[in-house]
Amino acid sequence: MPPEQVASRNPVRFGDNFELDPCAYELRRAGRPLKLERIPMELLLLLVEQRGRLVSREEIIEKIWGKDVFLDADSSVNSAVRKIRRALKDNAERPRFVQTVTGRGYRFIAPIINTGPAPPLAPAPAEAAGAVPTGREERAPTENYSAACVDSVEQRPAPNTSMRLKKLWAGGLLATGLSLLLVLTLWGRRQLFTTAPSAPIRSIAILPLENLTGDQGQQYFVDGMTEALTTTLAEIGSLQVISRTSAMRYRDSGKQLPEIAKELGVDAVVEGSVSRSGGRVRIDAQLIQAPTDRHLWAGSYERDIQDVLALQSEVARTIASEIRIQLTLKEQTRLGNSPPVNPEAYDAYLKARFFWNKRNKEAIGKSVEYFNEAIRFDPRYATAYAGLADAYNVSVCGRPGGLAMAEAGPKAKAAALKAVELDNNSAEAHAALGFQIACFEGNRAAAENEYRRAISLNPNYATAHHWYARLLLGWRDQESLDQLRQALRLDPVSPNINGLYGDYLMVTGRFERAVEQMRETVELDSQQYNSHMRLGFAYANLNRYADAESEFKKAEEISPGSVTSLGALAYAYGLEGKKLEAERMLPEVKALAMQTGHPSMVSLVYVGLYQKEQATRWLEKAYEQRDYYLEHLRSDAKFQDLERSFRRPQ
Repeated sequence: MPPEQVASRNPVRFGDNFELDPCAYELRRAGRPLKLERIPMELLLLLVEQRGRLVSREEIIEKIWGKDVFLDADSSVNSAVRKIRRALKDNAERPRFVQTVTGRGYRFIAPIINTGPAPPLAPAPAEAAGAVPTGREERAPTENYSAACVDSVEQRPAPNTSMRLKKLWAGGLLATGLSLLLVLTLWGRRQLFTTAPSAPIRSIAILPLENLTGDQGQQYFVDGMTEALTTTLAEIGSLQVISRTSAMRYRDSGKQLPEIAKELGVDAVVEGSVSRSGGRVRIDAQLIQAPTDRHLWAGSYERDIQDVLALQSEVARTIASEIRIQLTLKEQTRLGNSPPVNPEAYDAYLKARFFWNKRNKEAIGKSVEYFNEAIRFDPRYATAYAGLADAYNVSVCGRPGGLAMAEAGPKAKAAALKAVELDNNSAEAHAALGFQIACFEGNRAAAENEYRRAISLNPNYATAHHWYARLLLGWRDQESLDQLRQALRLDPVSPNINGLYGDYLMVTGRFERAVEQMRETVELDSQQYNSHMRLGFAYANLNRYADAESEFKKAEEISPGSVTSLGALAYAYGLEGKKLEAERMLPEVKALAMQTGHPSMVSLVYVGLYQKEQATRWLEKAYEQRDYYLEHLRSDAKFQDLERSFRRPQ
C-alpha cells in the first residue's frame, strides 16, 4: 500500500487535544467522542482537508449538498458552522479554528498535526486559480479523506457471501434513495427541511443570532434583532416564547441544542444569523425540533432597514405556519401591520436597549441618551417612549441609582403616557406605565390595572409578570408567587426574576433557602448589581455580617456611588460592630439619600447602628416622601421589625 494512503487515512490533531478521524467519522477531544451531526462533520472534514485555504460558500454547498438539491443552503451552511464552533468551543469574533471571511467563505486556521507520515504535496484548486496566499505554504497537503477511507477498504480481503448480500441490500437502498430524491426534485423547489413536526410545538426559544456583519461594533444590532424577533413571536398568545434574557445566556455555550431546549423547557429552538450591508438587513433562520435535533424549516429573509419590522413579522408568521399555530384575527392583523421605521431611530433604539439590559447606573444613563435620540429622529416612535419610561423607572426603582425620584418620576410618567397614546395595544407601554405608578405614586390598584392590561395584550411578556409579582409581594403573597412562576417559565435564567423569588423567600421567612436561591442567582450573572445586593441582605438575615459586607462591596464595585450599595455597606459595618466605619459613611449616605429621595437608606444605616430613635425619624421621612426603596427593604428582617414598631399605636 502506498505510504500516502496510510497518511491520508490517519486522524489529524489540532488545538487542545482535538482529533479528527475521517475513517471513523468522529471528532474527539482527549480521546472522548464529541457529538457532531452529519452535515457539520462533512463541513469540518472539508475545511480541514483544505486547511489554510479559503473555501467559498458556493464550494461548500456544491461539495456537501450538490448542485441540484433545493434548500436554503446559505442558512444551512451558517448552522453547520455554528455547530462546529460549538463543538470546538470556538469564537466567531476571535477564532482559533474556523475563520469567517465575510461575504466569501470560511478557512480552517489551526495548525495540524498528522499522526502518520506526510504524503506528497498536492495543489489546492483555489491557489491554482490565483487565490491570495495564506502564508501556510509549509502546511500539510490537501487530502481527500473520503477517497482515502475507500482506498483502505479496497485493500482488505474480499468480502464473504454475507458481506456481498449486505452490499447488494445497500445498493438497493441507494437506488431507492436516488429514486426518492428524483421524485422530491420533480415535486417542486421546496426546502429540504420543510417537514411537519412529529409532535406538537407549543413552546419555543430564539437563540442568540450570529453576527455576520463583519463588524463587532454591530453586536448591539444583532442582539437587538434577536430581541425584536423574540418580542414579535411572543405576541402569539398560544405559543410560549422564552424571553431574550434567558436565551442570550446560550451564546457560545458549547451545549447541544437538545440540552439547551431541555434546560429552557421548550419544544423547539430557532437559530440563525444576521448580516447587514448598507441599507439592507438579512436574517437566515432555521427551526429545529427538540429533543431530536430535527430540522423542520430553514429560510432567508432580506429587506431594506426601514422595513425591518415587516421582516421580523414575516419570519414570525412563517414559524407559526411551520409549527401549525393558528393565529387569531387580532394576531394576524398585528403581524401584518408593520409600518416602515426611521432607520436612524431604529438604530438608536437598539443601542438604547443594549445598554438598558446591562442594568447598572452608567449603562442606564447611556440608554436614556439613546432612547431620547431615537425619539428625536422619530417623535411618534411608541416603542422608544416605552423604553425611555423603562430607563427612568429602573434608574430609581431598580436600585442602580443616578437620578432623583423628583426628577425621574415626571419624566417616566410623560414617556409612558406618550407610549400608550401612540400605541394603546403595546404591552411594553402599559407595563412601563404600571411600574411608574407603583414606583413613584404608590397607587397599587392603578398599577395592577396596567400590569393586567399588559399581560392581556402579551401573555408571553415576562417583564410584565415579573413587575406584577413584585407589586403583589408583601400584599398578596400567593398571587405574587403565581405571577413569579409564570415569569420564571418564560424567562427561567433571568437574574432579576430569580432574585425576586429570593425576595419572596425572605419576605416569607425562609432565610436559609433564600441564601441558596441568591447564590444561584449570582452564578447566573456575577456582574448583576441587584443579585449581590439581594445576597447581601440574605446573609444579613442570618447574621452572617462579614458575608453581607462582601456582597455589598461587590455591588458598589459594579455600580459605584449608588445610595443603595453605600447605605447597605454602612448597615453591614454597623451590624459587624464596625461603628466608626459606619459613622464615617453616614454623611455621604445622607447627602445621596436627600439628593435622590431615598431617606430609607439612612434609616437602614441607623438600624445597623442600633440607634432606633434616629432610624425611626428617617423612616418617617421615607414615608412622607413615598420612598420606593421601602419596598426593597421589606425583605430585611431587622428593617421589618423597625417598621412594625413604627406602625404600632403608642
